[in-house]
Amino acid sequence: MRITRHPSALQSQKWVFAAFADLLASIPYGEISVSMICRRAGIDRRTFYRYFDNKEDVLRSYLDTTYSEYADEIRAMDSTDKTEYVQRFFSFWNEEHVAIINALRRDGLLHLAFASDNRYFMEVEDILAEKLGRTVDRYARLFCDGGLISVFLAWIADGRVEPPEEMAALLTKML
Repeated sequence: MRITRHPSALQSQKWVFAAFADLLASIPYGEISVSMICRRAGIDRRTFYRYFDNKEDVLRSYLDTTYSEYADEIRAMDSTDKTEYVQRFFSFWNEEHVAIINALRRDGLLHLAFASDNRYFMEVEDILAEKLGRTVDRYARLFCDGGLISVFLAWIADGRVEPPEEMAALLTKML
């Protein structure tokens, strides 16, 4: 995705993300085309290609935007209680995010959203280390990330029955 702050560009990108999310909820990723995204978003192909290279770029940009929003929320928090940060992780994921995650799981692409080298996980962990006043070595960080993601994905698969507060208390107690 090409970065721009122009209001009309941002609006077009939002339309593309929304169209992509709508399509992904009902159509396997492999069957989605740029033409379908453009039709659903109400834009022409030139507009699409002004901001994105292909549908993979849309998915990558959607995930980058989502993780960046999450990192911004964590950065804005003013707490030294790790439970509050874990709770924020579980409460951050709205219906659209969950629909994307479920579609990626359905299509065997979940690894794209939760790769162990995800720079946003590392960024959030750096923010938390600063806020909580501690550092964690690489292997401990990967272990915690893997556990959090596994529990998070099971929670989504189970229909997010438990409230984020309960999930945060459970995970904080385990850690």
